[in-house]
Amino acid sequence: MAPRTSFVFLLSAPQIARKPGGRYGRFPLWPMPQSEQLPTQQRIAHAPAVPDYDEVGHAIMANDKWANPQKMWDERFAQAEPVYGEEPNAYLRAQVHRLTPGCKVLVPGDGYGRNGLWLAKQGFHVTTVDLSPVGVVRARKSAQAAGLVMTIEEADLAAWTWPAGESDAVASIFLHLPPVIRTQVHPKMLDALKPGGLLIIEAFTPAQLQHSSGGPKQVELLYTAQILREDFAAADALELQQAEVEIDEGRLHRGRAAVVHGVFRKR
Repeated sequence: MAPRTSFVFLLSAPQIARKPGGRYGRFPLWPMPQSEQLPTQQRIAHAPAVPDYDEVGHAIMANDKWANPQKMWDERFAQAEPVYGEEPNAYLRAQVHRLTPGCKVLVPGDGYGRNGLWLAKQGFHVTTVDLSPVGVVRARKSAQAAGLVMTIEEADLAAWTWPAGESDAVASIFLHLPPVIRTQVHPKMLDALKPGGLLIIEAFTPAQLQHSSGGPKQVELLYTAQILREDFAAADALELQQAEVEIDEGRLHRGRAAVVHGVFRKR
């Protein structure tokens, strides 16, 4: 008998009211106008992507796609083409040998599920979470078609109730968040791990702004080894490095790229 697909279907996390602080999303808006935080030269260089506020405190941006992150991701994931490919992230694939076969893996911000689906095919017990209902529906359909048993949830990571101490591993792949949200979500990734659990992470660095292979164009959304070292100070870094690599993850992630990646073990 073919394996039966099962899902945990949950409603989206409650929407956070619009207020001075912006609307949370996969790339949420930050609570202070960045034009007041950046040095003059950076303020000029990044002006088109910097949010500002109207008289009632609503965040506005010249680049409208960041004003409604869910809409942006829905449009991207609704394309017939898998814009980030169907194969798993290369760094995740290279690190999976560290995991115990059949262990529980949490994949936040997994979009249409390319990494979670691959992990499930390797025999891991996988939970994926994403803001985009379009991405979540697509991931569920792909899992069902492949006969995979997974938990696939739709939620805003800033408002989601993270499972505490339940996962053996967390895989955070190109999940870029502004500082005010990143500093909330990254500790929750560690909290979700069992003692000794592993966090596998890869993200773009500010040097990625020199490349055309994908990623955010706002420097505030890009990470460095120092940022990750500070965010995950409660864990031991088994490896952590910034590197120039070639990525081939669909049309929107292809070419030379500047990344930071690492593996952290919860104490």
